[in-house]
Amino acid sequence: MGKKQINIILMGFVMICPFLQGAYFYHGAYLAGAILLMILMYYIIINRTLHLERSLNHLLIFIGVLLYLVSIFHAVDKGMAYMGFLKVLVVYLFYLVIMQTNMAKKTFTDALSFCGIIMSAISLSAFFIPCLGNELIQKGRLGSFFQYPNTFALFILVCTILVVNREKLKAYHVIGIIIMWAALLLTFSRSMYIIAIGTLLIIIIYDRKKIKYLIPAVLLGTAIWYIIMTFGDFTHMFDRIEETSTQTSEWLTRLLYYKDSISIMKDYPFGSGHLGYFYIQRKYQTGATYYVKYIHSNVLQIVMDIGIVGFVLMGIYFVYNTLSKRLTFYDKLSIFIIFGHGAIDFDWQFLVIGFLLLTIVFVDETKIKETNIKGIKMVGTLMIVGVLLINYIYMALNSYLAYIGEYENSLKLYPYNTEAKINLANEYKDTEPIKAYKLADEIINQNPFVINGYIIKRDIDYKNDELEKAYTSAKKIVSLNPLSIKNLEKYSNILLDMARDSIENNRKKEALNRLKLIFEIPYHLNKLAKERLTDYNVKHIPRLYMSKKLIDNNVEAEKLYDKIIQD
Repeated sequence: MGKKQINIILMGFVMICPFLQGAYFYHGAYLAGAILLMILMYYIIINRTLHLERSLNHLLIFIGVLLYLVSIFHAVDKGMAYMGFLKVLVVYLFYLVIMQTNMAKKTFTDALSFCGIIMSAISLSAFFIPCLGNELIQKGRLGSFFQYPNTFALFILVCTILVVNREKLKAYHVIGIIIMWAALLLTFSRSMYIIAIGTLLIIIIYDRKKIKYLIPAVLLGTAIWYIIMTFGDFTHMFDRIEETSTQTSEWLTRLLYYKDSISIMKDYPFGSGHLGYFYIQRKYQTGATYYVKYIHSNVLQIVMDIGIVGFVLMGIYFVYNTLSKRLTFYDKLSIFIIFGHGAIDFDWQFLVIGFLLLTIVFVDETKIKETNIKGIKMVGTLMIVGVLLINYIYMALNSYLAYIGEYENSLKLYPYNTEAKINLANEYKDTEPIKAYKLADEIINQNPFVINGYIIKRDIDYKNDELEKAYTSAKKIVSLNPLSIKNLEKYSNILLDMARDSIENNRKKEALNRLKLIFEIPYHLNKLAKERLTDYNVKHIPRLYMSKKLIDNNVEAEKLYDKIIQD
């Protein structure tokens, strides 16, 4: 197999990867990493050289990946941080691979734009084929193989720009634009609607010779969208468009994510590692009881993961490339779109978006330097690549097992996957509580911010009348998730039972102390309301006032208190 064949394999990888859910999930990302390592290994063997771009772009990306590696040592969850590092490393591996190939940038952009057209065409058919619709349509919105409408819309818009960027547009290119525009509209992504319309206006102003192709294509794509909506009984989705405003609950909730992240930055200036934000967010949240895996902003997510330095690196990368004379107008427009939407969503968790960005920026061939690799150097390089390859295959297997619900088998391979361990502990909670409790202890030892671990311990201890242990867990849960009234009610229940137990065993002083903690709850809620409530009009506003259960417990506590005093 020669260079031509390996180039074909690489193009096949580029075109297939978006269909693998955009390499969002760990197993898909690790599989992509394994394939890239095999391609990289083959390039090294046949070239007998390693090509490296000596540029600012390379330096910035390399340092960014290195920071993810370093973050493992200070992460909130070291096991998940390692998984995150391996995922981010895949983007750098793609970068290394395109340095080795002799293929032109146009080959990559053509492959991606063709992929966008094919994916859009298949996605449109999902509105007429029920089995496809169940997989590619989420709540009336087209998420396609990404299964996330916003990122799919971003991918399609950039692919559309790649097509428009061609010197000559033929009939099949225009048909492709029609299909992609219709698919983009069917995502009902309000932010991408605004970005897409703005992009269209910019292209019309900048490149007027494309108007005769672009305007008819957009109009026909819009007509297809309208027909599918009308005859497909999706007209209720028009309400979503009418709700487009800076005052929508969804947007205001995201503003709360961003606002609350400032407090996290202060406590974690060097980042909290991959998924660190996911575990600590509820301790800092204000105004709403949200719970999201990512902060819905790639800019802030990088700060959450690897700190302020990561944000600086990303900023330099953006400015450097948007001012670069090497890149075209359409390249820079695509970069603006990827970074612009990335500022308000988590698109970069889909590795394909990283591949797309690297394909657009590509490598500066004038800065490529060759390093001869022979003898010991060849053996050493292949050993490093081989070890990484085995690691990626191994991690792809264990993460896929977790993905399909085989948590026990997954944890046998990699016992530090906190999410798999949480899911397994929840499965065992009612049927095998001893195993669930042991797993909960392991979870907390690895990551003391995992509320689920404390909940499992609290509930099992409470059921077994281990009130002191249940109280310790309940107290920790309230400190980690202060806006949850449900957990505060359980905390109050445990205190009340502890007070009753102390009275029965004639430990009156201890009982009084427990009762006083119950009496402090209304003041705690009042203080919390002043500190955490905002005037944001969002859906999930926390109920920071005494619920019926808390009031009933307080009344019962007062009766017990009076009884002790009278005795």
